[in-house]
Amino acid sequence: MDSIKQHLPASIATERLVLTTPVLDHVPEMAVLANSRAIHEVLARLPHPYAESDGRFFVETIARGDSEFAWSILHEGHFIGVIGLHLLPNQAPELGYWLGESSWGLGFGTEAAKAVVAAARVAGFAALRASALTSNAGSRKVLAKAGFIETHEGPAQHGTNAGKPTTFMQLQLISGVADTLPVAVRTARLTLRAPTLRDLDDIVRLANNPKMVETTATLPFPFADSDGRDVIAQAGGPGQRAWAIADADDAFLGTMLFKLVDGKHPEIGYWLGEPHWGKGYAAEALSGLLDAVCTLPGFATINARVLQSNPASIRVLEKAGFIVIEHTTSVVDRHRGKPLLAMQWTAP
Repeated sequence: MDSIKQHLPASIATERLVLTTPVLDHVPEMAVLANSRAIHEVLARLPHPYAESDGRFFVETIARGDSEFAWSILHEGHFIGVIGLHLLPNQAPELGYWLGESSWGLGFGTEAAKAVVAAARVAGFAALRASALTSNAGSRKVLAKAGFIETHEGPAQHGTNAGKPTTFMQLQLISGVADTLPVAVRTARLTLRAPTLRDLDDIVRLANNPKMVETTATLPFPFADSDGRDVIAQAGGPGQRAWAIADADDAFLGTMLFKLVDGKHPEIGYWLGEPHWGKGYAAEALSGLLDAVCTLPGFATINARVLQSNPASIRVLEKAGFIVIEHTTSVVDRHRGKPLLAMQWTAP
């Protein structure tokens, strides 16, 4: 890890920001911005109250210590926050950040996170981790835009947030099994292909439906134009591979995706716009995709999760050959505690 760490840049310039080595000149503003109850409540390792002595200790001891590589975030020459990688032996580095409250909602977190992800990729790291309180929707969205995929939820293990519901995420930086997946899959009536900007209006129209909240885990509602653009941008991102489900006229009907996490079987998920329910499209798309991947390395076993209150999706999965392996409950915020089936498919 130390040899890779040496390849991280001391400073990074983005369109609006400079990420640079934390120095004592940053401490006065750091102490003012970090001394915030709102920031303390969503971070695991930030003391409160936060004094200049805490800032000096961070700059002199922690920021570029053995287990940390941090950057001060500057906007127009002014300190606005911190971003960094927490480095532990035998684990992927964990990305974390904080911004002063006056800089929230301006896209600075996303811009800084994307820059650090790019630097970590160039440095040679294979993957990154991240986590955020499940209630912290803003930070989860920042991390998703930077390419992180939510892998599971559970209680935080360390720091001031220990025990609080937390969403854990991962981002693969080195190419893996996703590169073996087909670019397109054709069935009798459908084509599975990469989603594009020409699908945007249909994505927003179909996804912006309150009924989608009842059957999906993470699809936002209301669903805005920006959410549709995220669906398109993240379709081929690290940790997942998504396809648009298109009909014979190439009209967008929905999506099908694999969630890909090291050490776990791929997990299949899908959603279909309500006007296209009951026509056999989901079953046809799923069967076609399984046929296309069944001989690929890493895809001999595929998992799925479905709410027991969604009998239509259960039937789709059963028709494709999935069997129930566990009765459990959902940990996803919107469905927390609801009965859930864990299902699994094995290649013939």
